[in-house]
Amino acid sequence: MMNRRFNIWLLVGLLALAALACGSLPRQTVEPSAAVDEAATAAAAAATPTLRPTATIDPLASPTPADAGGPPPTPTLAAPGGGNGDGANGNNNGDAPPGGDNGVAPPPPPPPPGNEGETGVRPPASCPAPGTNRLQQGDFAGPFEPFSFITELNVPPPWVPWYEDDGRVNLRPEYKPADGINYPYRVRSGVTSQAYFKSFGQFVAGLYQQVVNIQPGSRLQFSAWGQGWSCEDFSQCAGGVSYNPSNMLMRVGIDPFGGRDHLSRNIVWSGYFNPIDRWEVQCVETEAMGSVATVFLWASPNSPRENQDVYWDDASLVVLP
Repeated sequence: MMNRRFNIWLLVGLLALAALACGSLPRQTVEPSAAVDEAATAAAAAATPTLRPTATIDPLASPTPADAGGPPPTPTLAAPGGGNGDGANGNNNGDAPPGGDNGVAPPPPPPPPGNEGETGVRPPASCPAPGTNRLQQGDFAGPFEPFSFITELNVPPPWVPWYEDDGRVNLRPEYKPADGINYPYRVRSGVTSQAYFKSFGQFVAGLYQQVVNIQPGSRLQFSAWGQGWSCEDFSQCAGGVSYNPSNMLMRVGIDPFGGRDHLSRNIVWSGYFNPIDRWEVQCVETEAMGSVATVFLWASPNSPRENQDVYWDDASLVVLP
């Protein structure tokens, strides 16, 4: 009996010693839920980029292009010549310097007259200039004769008619003396002038005259008085007044080499003029290149009319001093 009690107490003591030994060791218990949370946190931290801290904006500072949400603006260049540039085209807004339209600087002023030695500019002579007229029949006083036996080409020699005839647009006109007795407004002086015309059509036509015994190198001026009559409907042209006229495109020229081709590049031409129902003078000047010079009269109305007439009078070729 005693032995059995002793064994029981010995077993209890051994169990107590074992319990004391286990209680002195450290506990390393990991909860499964906590381990999963830490792994998820680490993965999220690796996947999320680190954001740059946002600076505090100064409310008094000027906005930058980045703040405006777009690329930096292209600088606007000032338009040349002054004025307020309006975008890329440089149009002025009304405050540009005088003469500087559209932002363009005004051209330099022309040289003063009389500086021929410095600029090569010769002061223009009066038009027409005084002097001895080297032409024959410059006043177209006649007599008129058919040229080359063509009865529709009547001119006072030594004037020669010229014309272009393509059979379609520009046709040969009729040449004749203008009657200053019945139509005094068609003659500037005397009783006749040179007329040529084409009814219901248009033309490129005129006259020329060669002048000999010219001193090479002399300065020449050719002048002539012209008048045009252009009438679309004859019933509207009482008293010789034009109605809806063409532009008569009249001019005068000199060939200083003495040629006879009205299309020659040697001819020095005046500007065109359009003397409808009135007499106007036109002049041209050049230097003689030989002993012969040729003067030309030209007219080329730009559209057909029922009546289309050209008149020339008081032509003159003079040698300038």
